[in-house]
Amino acid sequence: MTSNHVLTPEGLKNLQEQIKELEQVIIPDIITRLKKAHADGDLRENNPYTQAKEDYAAAKTKLEQLKEIVRTAKVIDNKNKKEIMIGTKVKIRMNNLEKEITICASVEADPLNNKISIDSPIGKALANKKQGETAELVLVNGQKQTIEILEIEN
Repeated sequence: MTSNHVLTPEGLKNLQEQIKELEQVIIPDIITRLKKAHADGDLRENNPYTQAKEDYAAAKTKLEQLKEIVRTAKVIDNKNKKEIMIGTKVKIRMNNLEKEITICASVEADPLNNKISIDSPIGKALANKKQGETAELVLVNGQKQTIEILEIEN
């Protein structure tokens, strides 16, 4: 399962911090819960034990996924680039509203914090555009929305 992920340096650092937290905090805590629940007796009807086993499996799966992403990641340097790509901060105008967003890899996306995936409809519409250009976003209902690119910051 080798698929390269394009990340910003910030995104790579964030994933490395998540790995560290899983390895040093979350998984050891789950193991402690497992040991305590196991010591409590009958495992067939031991909900804390069952929950801890499920949590352990989920945490280990997430840890392996994050390690694979980091292992295969291509970190991009977009310094001095004049077009929108992963890692670009963009000031846009859409529906007469101005907004600053950061275009990022899917694994870094956090729309509530204005981090928009390059694979999202807005990300795809803005990709490779330059300051002063417009992009056309096709909405789910088929309507088109114009996005003005006011400023690009790398």
